[in-house]
Amino acid sequence: MLLLSLLKLYKIDIANKRIKSKLIKVLSMEVNSINSELQQRAFEFLNLIQQLGNPQGQLLFDMLFDEMPAFTTGENPLLQRFGAPGQLPKSRNLTQQTLLPHQQQQQPEQKKEIPLTPNWQQGYYRLFEYQQGVFFENSLVKIILRIKPQGQDRSTCLYHFSILNKSSQTSLNSFLMSIVDYQTVDPPLVVNIVEIPNSVIKIGDRGSCTIQVSLRSPFLSSKQIPTLKIQFSSGGGFNGLRLKLPIFLTKFIHPSELALPVWLKHWKTMDVVDEASTIIDMKNVERDWIERFLNKIGFALVDQGSFIFSSGILNTTQEKFGTLVKVKLMEDCFELNVRVTKQGLAPLVSDYIVDFLKNV
Repeated sequence: MLLLSLLKLYKIDIANKRIKSKLIKVLSMEVNSINSELQQRAFEFLNLIQQLGNPQGQLLFDMLFDEMPAFTTGENPLLQRFGAPGQLPKSRNLTQQTLLPHQQQQQPEQKKEIPLTPNWQQGYYRLFEYQQGVFFENSLVKIILRIKPQGQDRSTCLYHFSILNKSSQTSLNSFLMSIVDYQTVDPPLVVNIVEIPNSVIKIGDRGSCTIQVSLRSPFLSSKQIPTLKIQFSSGGGFNGLRLKLPIFLTKFIHPSELALPVWLKHWKTMDVVDEASTIIDMKNVERDWIERFLNKIGFALVDQGSFIFSSGILNTTQEKFGTLVKVKLMEDCFELNVRVTKQGLAPLVSDYIVDFLKNV
């Protein structure tokens, strides 16, 4: 515990040579300790400090000794979820922090948003339209994702990842996958890793990981979609990937076949509930392409004339919502109209579809 505290103290002022010298001296003494656990820990910490001269070593050091997020509220979210008063005693104001001397007189830094891995969009948008495909690929790994509904209610999906080691020279070691940027207080999604990959993926071998995703609330915006964080070492280098998970509302929609008179009746009834209408500029778009696209993302086509009518059911663990889509073809563009049996849902469903069409 003392050694760990010393390293965290060193991280505060990593450029201080005086602290570094004293810390190395202490660790060097403990390397010869009669306590085998203390000896091992001192040896590991000493090696970490020696690797600070290169960027990979600096990155690993920062990750291992990253600060725990500070409490920004005096309320207990766990108690709130149980319907109990969540206000903590005022004498324990967790927003107050004791500053070290060199931290005083400084403005608190805002946490920077960590960018996603370059080219993450390709696999992300590919899997909007398809249930299986290449999620991400670079010179070291190729990740194939298969999305499969679980159960009859379609409110839960299984995300099966297959990770191929593309390297011809080295294994992928210390392989780890985790979910980050995930809302934990009253989340619209429940995300669980039900199968973890092996920590070592040998040359030419594959690892696998399965994530279970349940939709609790249909009010899921694209900003609330969590990130898949992948870490591994290869050839002595440390690698990290951050990929936005392709969790879309449309993944929880299943087709609902309706006769045209019934569809028109529902459309008229839902007029008083909610509607989203968008003009999408797409030149040379064909009717057949739009029909196939709507069918792929979970809508059943209805017999129609000059318009394209389709219908589906949006499933959550608590409720189901009827969803109707009408497309009007025009020259060099088309009009997309969405109606849902829940106030405020139509714009969300429409936003997912429009976002995809603007990025294909």
